[in-house]
Amino acid sequence: MYFYSSVRNNNTRWSKKMTKVTRQQALNILNSIINGQIFTVVFVKRGNGELREMNCRKGVKAHQSGGSLAYSPNEHNLIPVFDMKANGYRMIPYEGIKVVRYGGGKEVKVVN
Repeated sequence: MYFYSSVRNNNTRWSKKMTKVTRQQALNILNSIINGQIFTVVFVKRGNGELREMNCRKGVKAHQSGGSLAYSPNEHNLIPVFDMKANGYRMIPYEGIKVVRYGGGKEVKVVN
């Protein structure tokens, strides 16, 4: 099933044909993305409920300042990624994922 959607963020607007998927299917897609592959995710931030669109990559090892995280992201339902625009590491909350754009034009919308 397809539908048309539009997301507005920082004066950027895009409309594409998307497939509806469950949250678990979206997580499986994110887990299947190869480290280093660039993808876009639209999600709701936990702290303030703001909608955010981020171009990011998984598995980036550069820009690390040493040490390790004091917590396990998986235990807190977070996906660690490298934000390409901010040039830093960020966490995406599982429950906040709305849209995933990956693989040269594939787009999926998460439905509950």
